[in-house]
Amino acid sequence: MKQEPDFSAGVFDATGSMIDCKSIGRKALLPLLICEFMPLLSLAGNTELELLRAINTDRNPFFDGFFKVITDSAPVLSFMIPALLIVFLLVTGNKQQALTALIAGVSVGIAALISTILKFWIDRPRPFITYEFIEKLSVGGSPSFPSGHTTDAFALAIVLALMFRKWWVIVPLFLWAALVGYSRMHLGVHYPSDVGAGMVIGLLAGGLSFVGLKRVISWGRLANYIPGSSSKK
Repeated sequence: MKQEPDFSAGVFDATGSMIDCKSIGRKALLPLLICEFMPLLSLAGNTELELLRAINTDRNPFFDGFFKVITDSAPVLSFMIPALLIVFLLVTGNKQQALTALIAGVSVGIAALISTILKFWIDRPRPFITYEFIEKLSVGGSPSFPSGHTTDAFALAIVLALMFRKWWVIVPLFLWAALVGYSRMHLGVHYPSDVGAGMVIGLLAGGLSFVGLKRVISWGRLANYIPGSSSKK
């Protein structure tokens, strides 16, 4: 049976295993460096775990259903909105909407790919696996870091915000994305650092894909359909 961690005895690695400084030889440079900065690492790990514990175990169960809906909306909306825009293009022939759908789809796809690669490269266990007192309330089978749901949500939010540049689009999008990130902690399937990393990856992937694709298209005849393009006549 898993016990609550005692950070005063050492520091935990990415798998949740304790690094015992007393058993480390002098030639083990990396572990020695970890032990040298153990007080700082322990404080950071303890703070993150305590934050997750407060969000998950001290939560109000009344909101469980709400956050389950929010968390389930991330993968659905992140790919459904671009798909609906493509359908809208086919029906109306609106080329601007086609570019919106393309940019949104590419940004979310890139973000999801980066997130998946990092997940299996870092291979961090989910918090409910490492710590028994964390209650799992949602699906979470793949490795923990970063949060894929949060990545998808912020990627979609940033690309649509950059396309439309209206406060009534930007505010709801980022509020929804923030709620997705919080829901992953409320439901016990991600650490705060997983959510933070997912947010950064989503914003960077979305923003860079938007700017990059806009520049590529501006070199061709479709530049006229990019809002704010210098090539627009």
